[in-house]
Amino acid sequence: MGTGRTQTEERLCAVAGGDLRPLEFPAELDGDTHRLVQIAALVALDGPLVSWVGQLDAADEQQLDLDQVLGALVAIAPIVGTLRVVSAARKIVRAAGLADAVDET
Repeated sequence: MGTGRTQTEERLCAVAGGDLRPLEFPAELDGDTHRLVQIAALVALDGPLVSWVGQLDAADEQQLDLDQVLGALVAIAPIVGTLRVVSAARKIVRAAGLADAVDET
């Protein structure tokens, strides 16, 4: 007997119940969105500089530019707060090799 739920609803309910098997499926996001979500998660977690270097390298391979990364920061700032965004921006600037520009201001 079916539950009347979509496959996505079933998978989400499974994860909510502690079943992590649905997370083994690839995300149904385009590459740019997937990368920007990962960047947003790093901001929320106040990820370390080494993680930013890896994410920016991957973003570069995905052909994301810093305008898109900044757009993600703007979009999540009201949710995660100014301190997390400033912390992330400092790490992004260092990872992108722009730290001397910040030191001059």
